Amino acid sequence: MLLSIIMVGQKVAAAASDKQALQTFNDAEALQEITDELHKLLTVNNQLTDEIHTLVAKTKS
Repeated sequence: MLLSIIMVGQKVAAAASDKQALQTFNDAEALQEITDELHKLLTVNNQLTDEIHTLVAKTKS
C-alpha cells in the first residue's frame, strides 16, 4: 500500500515538474523573440542616427 502511494506521489511530482519545465522553456522562447526584435529596432535606430548625423554634417559644411 505504501509503495503505491509513493509511486502516485512521484507521478504527480513528475507531472508538475514537466509542466514547470515547459513553462520555463516557453518563457525563454518568448524572451528570445523579444530580444531579437529589440536588436532589429536598435539596428534600424543606429542606421537612422547615422543618416541624420551625415545630413547635419553636410548642412554645416
